[in-house]
Amino acid sequence: MFNDSDVYKWLEAVAYDLTLHPDPKLEKTADEVIALLAAAQAEDGYLNSYFQLTKKERFSDLEYAHELYCAGHLIEAAIAHHRPARHPDSPVCCGTNKNCGGWPA
Repeated sequence: MFNDSDVYKWLEAVAYDLTLHPDPKLEKTADEVIALLAAAQAEDGYLNSYFQLTKKERFSDLEYAHELYCAGHLIEAAIAHHRPARHPDSPVCCGTNKNCGGWPA
């Protein structure tokens, strides 16, 4: 239910590490993961594997379902990836912006 956050935390760590220690191989791996995440997003930008695979109603169990927890880690990864010397037009940044637009008011 909250495994997505591990991928996002890894992307955040990689982004910060690449800022200090450029590594083309690691950057390529991160870019491949980002491409997979972009491809997994729903048409409206929503991204949460548990809810997408189970077809459960989104935002229906905020107390226990970790939707916002996972989304928060995706946002942190996007921020790290967007920082100076990284990729401001990264799919993870663009996808996060789109994802945020799908949150309930």
